[in-house]
This record gives sequence, C-alpha cells and structure tokens, in this order.
Amino acid sequence: MFLEVPWLFLQSTPNKQDSLVCANCACFVGSLGTQLGLLERSLTREELLNDNIMFPGDIRLTPIVHCNDHCGEVYCSEQCRDNHHRRGHGLLCTGLITEEEAEQHPLIQFKMFSVSTNEVR
Repeated sequence: MFLEVPWLFLQSTPNKQDSLVCANCACFVGSLGTQLGLLERSLTREELLNDNIMFPGDIRLTPIVHCNDHCGEVYCSEQCRDNHHRRGHGLLCTGLITEEEAEQHPLIQFKMFSVSTNEVR
C-alpha cells in the first residue's frame, strides 16, 4: 500500500488485463497469487472479479472490493470505493447500463471515444 495517495495515475486499458489495482489509490488488490495468475494468463480478470481466489500459501495484499453497480472497477477497501464514487466515478459508472442500451448509450459512446483518442500509447 502507498503511504501517500497519488494525485493522478493512469492504468491503461491494455494494462488492466495484467494487474488488479484499486481504482482510487492504485494499490494492488487481491493476493500475490491473483496478481501472478493475471500476469501469466492462467486467470482472467473476470474470474477474479467473480471469486476472491486464494491459493495455498498465498499472501493477501488487500481484499477485492467491487463497485456497488458492478461495472468492473475494484478497490482495496469500502472507503476507497466510496471516495472514488464521490470524486466522479458515480457520474461515469457504466454498471447500471443494460446490454440492450449499451450500443446507443451516450456514456458508453463517450468512454469509447475517450479511450480511442486519449489513451497513452
């Protein structure tokens, strides 16, 4: 865990498949085994979001706390989740958008445009 919370950080879209970090403070979440499983591609992010997997002898870094609306963002604590929601995630969360609405929903279109034009490469 960081001793100081970063003012700004960016986890790129491709990098999100390689590590599980708190969307608020950027600390690694889950366990060492979950992080290694992601890196070696033996676990998918979706598997980790559905189950808080622990392996024998594994070391837990933090719990995996999910966004209340199930958009896929993860946090190291309920406090980080709530802080992130207040600081803007509540306005940008796509968790309550249905599959049927997704293609035409303005928030999804905004996020797709943002990723395609502003992603650090």
